[in-house]
Amino acid sequence: MRKIKHILKVFSIMMIVTIISTQVLTVNAAEVEDAQAGEDAGVEAEDIESGEVAAAEQEDAEGEDEAAETVDLNGTYNATLGIQTCTNLWIYRFGYYSADINDTYGTDRFAVLTSGSESSGNLVEYAGTFNDAVIQGNGTYTVSLTNADFAGEMSVSQLHFATDIPLNDVIKFTDIKVKINNRTVMTFDEGYVEDDVQFLDGGIVILAFNNWRNTLKQIVQDQGLYIEGSGIELLRGNGNDNIEITFTVSGFAYDKAEEVVEEEEVQVAEDINNAEEADETAAEETEDTEDTEDAPETADTDDKEKDSSLLFYIGIPLVIIIIAASVLLSKKKKA
Repeated sequence: MRKIKHILKVFSIMMIVTIISTQVLTVNAAEVEDAQAGEDAGVEAEDIESGEVAAAEQEDAEGEDEAAETVDLNGTYNATLGIQTCTNLWIYRFGYYSADINDTYGTDRFAVLTSGSESSGNLVEYAGTFNDAVIQGNGTYTVSLTNADFAGEMSVSQLHFATDIPLNDVIKFTDIKVKINNRTVMTFDEGYVEDDVQFLDGGIVILAFNNWRNTLKQIVQDQGLYIEGSGIELLRGNGNDNIEITFTVSGFAYDKAEEVVEEEEVQVAEDINNAEEADETAAEETEDTEDTEDAPETADTDDKEKDSSLLFYIGIPLVIIIIAASVLLSKKKKA
């Protein structure tokens, strides 16, 4: 009986050890499986992320390749100012670099303010000089219209600058600033590209204002400009209006060269400084010469003063001696 109880105890202990061991193995197996699953998930996430980065890089490369097919990143392009008024006469000059959308392109009227049309027989030209920009690499450029006669027109319905750069995703326009009669009226961190493709046939067009582009109108209104009717009152209309748009271009394979004018200005400044230094040196030399010429007179004066002092100190004792001698002689004579 005792043997049976002893056997049962041993058997029970063995069963308990077996159960505990099984549970420990199960837990360890689960942990190993979870760890492996985590590693697999991490590798998969890395693969996805790497794939996304590679896809983005490939997309950028394809975009650059596509741009290279349409735009010469080492080339030279042009930009010019476009405008339309809307008070009464609707004076305009759009400046698009395409004859398909601009019948003045390639003619002597390309850079002329006009109203009406030849076909209607009411074409009128107005004074004003368009100053275009030659875009040669990344840098800042300005297009302008100076001394314009808008014949009383004061409201503007369209204002932009047109380029002959083919539409692409590489060339960017930033830091747009519009000044009218020496007053900044609009600024844009990024250029607002014309979104009507029919007007992009000649190249990229950056809008400052267009009364028929509602998103742009809201941007302009947020800058505090009041739109009335078909435009904004920006001009004086007195025959001497000046408009300029300054912008920065990036995306080319080279940078804009420094202007020679700046070097000439530096040279002129250096010449002026050298001339001023030469004048100062000459003035100092003149003063030194005058001091040298004055020096002998001072020496002579000092010598004369010394001689006078010497005579004074020698003369007084002599006079005393002479008086004393005279007194002694007179006493002897009395004696």
